[in-house]
Amino acid sequence: MSAIASILVHLDDAASSAARLRLAVDVAGRLGAALTVLYGPRAASGGLGAHGAGPSSREDESTLRRETHARHERALQALLPPNGPGIAWSSVPPALVGEGVLREAAFADLLVLGAHEPVDADLGLPPALLVDGVVLQSGRPALVVPASGPAPAIGGRALVAWDGSPQAARAVSAALPLLREAASVELVGWGDCRFEAPFSGLGIGRYLERHGIAATLRAMPATRDVGRALAEHAASIPVQLVVMGCYGHAPLRERVFGGATRRMLLAMPAPLLLAH
Repeated sequence: MSAIASILVHLDDAASSAARLRLAVDVAGRLGAALTVLYGPRAASGGLGAHGAGPSSREDESTLRRETHARHERALQALLPPNGPGIAWSSVPPALVGEGVLREAAFADLLVLGAHEPVDADLGLPPALLVDGVVLQSGRPALVVPASGPAPAIGGRALVAWDGSPQAARAVSAALPLLREAASVELVGWGDCRFEAPFSGLGIGRYLERHGIAATLRAMPATRDVGRALAEHAASIPVQLVVMGCYGHAPLRERVFGGATRRMLLAMPAPLLLAH
């Protein structure tokens, strides 16, 4: 039985939401998982009301925005397959998107989120901050979907970034059901990365074999910019899934990713499974 029985996908008013939903439906179907959709458009931070318009203008703008969001939501609902996996659809107000996704994450085994993309001047929370906050605070693995490029898919070649850290171990464990679906799996490490446990000698390749996954191991030369090296290697293969552990820190009141994770999110060659 799959360790992923419940998937939560966040959709918004971005054009990439359609591809995100299709990928979530595909993954849920492959794994026999239930799918929960949380539609939460980004909040407006500017617009007419912020530039001195009167109450009537603000009301008109708010009504127009609600109607636009409703059209987007109906269009996405129309993409759902009639005989697909069990799907529950829900909505969250724009002002509560970040909190809503974070609180809903407690009831899911896997999150499906949208990656970075240009943010319009009148839109508030950038998707980047949503991804950072949810992944670093929820304790759940997240499949982050590229905002552009070819339609994302799962089931082809998978690449795992390995450094022996707890974060990498959690990412591999979370990704096991998806790695079983992959046509091939490669683990790559840089510099003095070890693929074996220090005392028992158990290798990560053997660990994966115990879960029915055959993987090749590749040791790469040391580099100062692992994120860039990983992105370039993933794009050169190419792959349909990248798995990596992520690090984060908290400047002031924000939770943000470290450099390697940030680099991968800015140059995503494929869906990226992250675990903190």
